[in-house]
Amino acid sequence: MECGDSVWLIIKLLYSFAKCGFKLKVLLEVVVPKLIVYLYYIIELLRVLLIALPKLVDMLLRNSLYLFPSLLYILEAVI
Repeated sequence: MECGDSVWLIIKLLYSFAKCGFKLKVLLEVVVPKLIVYLYYIIELLRVLLIALPKLVDMLLRNSLYLFPSLLYILEAVI
């Protein structure tokens, strides 16, 4: 019986390692690249906000201060 128990324990241990290995493979092949893509999108949005928004504000406020309410509507639509 002891030999059978140890074989069963080894099989269970190997199955557990295989299961964890599969989860690690999925994590490394699917989840991490997806997070990198999301991070890239966030960086692009921040870049657009930091570069384009001040230029837009300058352009709108240079012509007339009456355009400020429309600027708020534009920002509301972007966010």
